[in-house]
Amino acid sequence: MKSILFLFVSLFIYSCAHTDCPECIHSLPKYGNVNKCAEQLRIDAQYLQECDQIYPSRAVAAVHHINLAWDLYDANQTDEAMKRFNQAWLLDKSNADIYWGYGNIMGQGGHFEESLAFFDEAIQLNSQNAKVWESKAVSYCQLFFKTKEVEILEKGISCYQKSLTINPKNATIYAQLAGAYSYFMQKDSLAKYIQLTDDIDSTLIRPELRKQVIKNNLTTMKIEPEDVLTDVLWSFRTDKFDSLELFSKALLEYNTRIKPNSSIDIDRIFNRSKEITVGYMFWGENEDGEEDQFEESFIVKTTNNKGFSLKEFLYKVHNEICEQMEDEDNVFFEGLMPYDDGTERPFYLINQGG
Repeated sequence: MKSILFLFVSLFIYSCAHTDCPECIHSLPKYGNVNKCAEQLRIDAQYLQECDQIYPSRAVAAVHHINLAWDLYDANQTDEAMKRFNQAWLLDKSNADIYWGYGNIMGQGGHFEESLAFFDEAIQLNSQNAKVWESKAVSYCQLFFKTKEVEILEKGISCYQKSLTINPKNATIYAQLAGAYSYFMQKDSLAKYIQLTDDIDSTLIRPELRKQVIKNNLTTMKIEPEDVLTDVLWSFRTDKFDSLELFSKALLEYNTRIKPNSSIDIDRIFNRSKEITVGYMFWGENEDGEEDQFEESFIVKTTNNKGFSLKEFLYKVHNEICEQMEDEDNVFFEGLMPYDDGTERPFYLINQGG
């Protein structure tokens, strides 16, 4: 422990007395991206060398410093937290949590545009952290309060919804969405998200939001639970099916094999719309030839006047995406997540499990 404490102290000898050295850069993300003087570079090298002696790897050392940074951030010691995030950045620039931390600190300081850039860096490294999407949404909403530009608020709502696709049981996000939708008087989404929040934790909705529902002549009567197929098991890592009949047989066999007591009704009408937009995620190469995660959406249609049966919907979804899923890890169907894209057509994101 003494050696670690010495390590912390040694890093902070970035002396502002050296007139040729940029001053007090430890309080800026990435040390302000400035050219350090020879003395500061020497201290960096010494710091990294000491870390190499203490920790099994620089990645492990970075995680340790990130944990310290979050403790300081939670204690509202943002300057000290920034120092720790910068230490972690010196050690391992590939850790997404560093940029998440930068973004949170910049946002807390009112620098919302700058914070968004850091959240984007974090998401580029790890797009599956629901909390980063939540933090990004908060910055967008704060910008909206400052600019009153509806497009910015819509971006915030989109980030909240992204967060929910990763963690659909976060009542706080539903409550935040209810608050965001209170600025859209023409929609019933305010009532919708109040109800969704209440289903998890009714203490999170502010009383003024409930009053606004009444004022807008909306209703918070119990919403019928939406059928999002959480009782259905399936894997997209199979070939296309030549017919609905063959797919239906395989679907029943798959569910019975995994859950012998399964009583799934694949003929049930799960949605009465005749067109549904479906979104999913997969990995591939971006324009720079690097591995990246992509999101795609497509529309499935039915001629059934009653709407989509479970089997027809999943059959058409499977044949649309199975080839893309061939080399994916997250190929298991784990239900659907409703998504509001502002159109009349229902939009569902596939919850993909690995």
